[in-house]
Amino acid sequence: MRGDEHGSGTVLTATIALCLTFGALVGVWVIGWASSHQRATRVADLAALAGADATASGGDGCSEARRVADRNGGSVYRCTLKGEAPSFVLVVEVTVPLRPRITLAGAPTTVRAEAAAGPA
Repeated sequence: MRGDEHGSGTVLTATIALCLTFGALVGVWVIGWASSHQRATRVADLAALAGADATASGGDGCSEARRVADRNGGSVYRCTLKGEAPSFVLVVEVTVPLRPRITLAGAPTTVRAEAAAGPA
């Protein structure tokens, strides 16, 4: 064994551990972001269905969609009523926060999903 190779195994082990930690962190972010997108889709579906039901009953569908989205951890970005009762479509676009949140410049903090509901 040569004297100038002393400690090279430690450096290699530390480098491998750092790479594995970084890979695990990226994996957690990707899985978290995918689940945030699924949650946004579910919240948009619920909000659109609740808003369409309220519109069919003569109420304000967009305010009901906002209420349902807020109760499920999202917020309505856009709500559009196309047509009038009994033949209409309520389109709701919802945003939910990304989890886990990253504080990097330019990194997204929310995810959007759109859903439509109505008898038409």
